[in-house]
Amino acid sequence: MNGKIVAGAIVIAAAVAGAVMYYLQVYGFYEPVSATSEIEVTTVGGTPEPLFVEGFEGVDAESSPLRFRACFTVPVSLATLTETYRIAERPVPLIGPPWFDCYDAAAIAAALEAGEAVAFVGTPDIRPGVDRIVAVFRDGRGFAWHHLLIELFSEEIPARMQARAREDLRRLVTEGLVEAGLTYAHASAFSTPRRLALAVEGLTAESPTLREERKGPRADAPPQAIEGFLRSTGLARDQLEERDTGKGAVLFAVIDR
Repeated sequence: MNGKIVAGAIVIAAAVAGAVMYYLQVYGFYEPVSATSEIEVTTVGGTPEPLFVEGFEGVDAESSPLRFRACFTVPVSLATLTETYRIAERPVPLIGPPWFDCYDAAAIAAALEAGEAVAFVGTPDIRPGVDRIVAVFRDGRGFAWHHLLIELFSEEIPARMQARAREDLRRLVTEGLVEAGLTYAHASAFSTPRRLALAVEGLTAESPTLREERKGPRADAPPQAIEGFLRSTGLARDQLEERDTGKGAVLFAVIDR
């Protein structure tokens, strides 16, 4: 009977934890962006300039530089915009929170594919390695999101090698992100004869802090033993903790990574 109670408590605790994590990911991290009448778009000459917009709605989050989403309308024809502003290459609309219902990544992607909308470079490097992309429909609806793009230039890549190069780039970068404790939603690699590009969606801004605890020698151990422990941890003597283990004071190193 006790075993069933414990198992039930574990299931309930897991469900509560899952609900909390879902809430934080979908609702908790987002904050509204102040309404504005302008959004930057980069001209064909490479200079970002303000573009007048109406009905702006936006959300963003400090937890990631890629959580920005915005909806608005643009009182300028798409033909004029196309002549004035730099068109974004291979735009990938990022999925927004489901409750931010003015923004539909799938619909934006479909419109871009069908030519019913055009994506422009908004503010390049609005965060390190992150561009703001602005997409405008023929009817004036506009949307914006942040886009992380890693692009490598090279000598001409033979066509038979491009698929393997794309996959290797995606695999190596995403494995490195995971090893660094970073999470992401999706990664897509692209290639041309002289370029490899990787678009990473939903990348967290930083890895979580990891705390490592190491047990060292006794506090009254010979200096050589303590110095060796300090070298292995990268800490100074006054950064160690002394704890009474019942068999005398022992040194411990607490390392935040």
